Amino acid sequence: MANSKYAKLIATATTVLCILLGVMFIVCCVHLYFTGGAQPYSRERVGDYLIILAVPSFLTLALVVIGIVFNVVNGKSDVEPTARTSSELLESFTKKFDPKDFPEEIKAKSDMERDKRQVYSWLAFDISFLLFLLAVLYFDFFTSFSIDNLNGDVVRALMGILPLAILAVAVHIPKAYLIEKSCQRELEILKNSIKENGAPRVNKTEDSKNGVDYALIGRYLIVGAAVALVILGIFNGGMGDVLDKAVKICTECIGLG
Repeated sequence: MANSKYAKLIATATTVLCILLGVMFIVCCVHLYFTGGAQPYSRERVGDYLIILAVPSFLTLALVVIGIVFNVVNGKSDVEPTARTSSELLESFTKKFDPKDFPEEIKAKSDMERDKRQVYSWLAFDISFLLFLLAVLYFDFFTSFSIDNLNGDVVRALMGILPLAILAVAVHIPKAYLIEKSCQRELEILKNSIKENGAPRVNKTEDSKNGVDYALIGRYLIVGAAVALVILGIFNGGMGDVLDKAVKICTECIGLG
């Protein structure tokens, strides 16, 4: 169970960093477009913004590598197949038994735990989003980049935003812990109810999906935004700029042709 907990923490931290990196990338692209004049995506300006994104990109890549290594190592360990987290056990339990058939007192306690988990999730999301907004405001109002000391200015800006990024990820660690404990309490409540009052009827529709799959919706939104940005780049001439730069790289830098 401990391995599963660590895997979930790594996955959560990686997801949050990927989202923050994606949002930062979009903000940089928009800022480049509206402040770049006739050539918003020149080589020099794009290079400056890529330097800004370097540290969060390396952090995300490091977490991805850590997650892969963790999964490979624990895939070869002798962990029992039944060692699952309380949230996974609760999900399996509620698929087997219909929560509506429990006594009203038990249903009220179960609903209270579910409400707590929802509050934990929204609080963590709101705090992360607030920290992201603070990071954006920090870049806009408290940083400046000069050609004479560009590397130093970039490092100083990244050192200023790095604590905000760490806090945005760290806030999900206690959230995961609190949600796990809440699932454990709800599972105990339901199991004790079965011992005292007997098992309710088996849920025959356990294979059907109930509720909204927010993760799937998030993936569709990200893919849709990516497709929209690609189409926007094609219509505003960005594809031609990329092709022109690629030709110059091949003919000037590498020496082809």
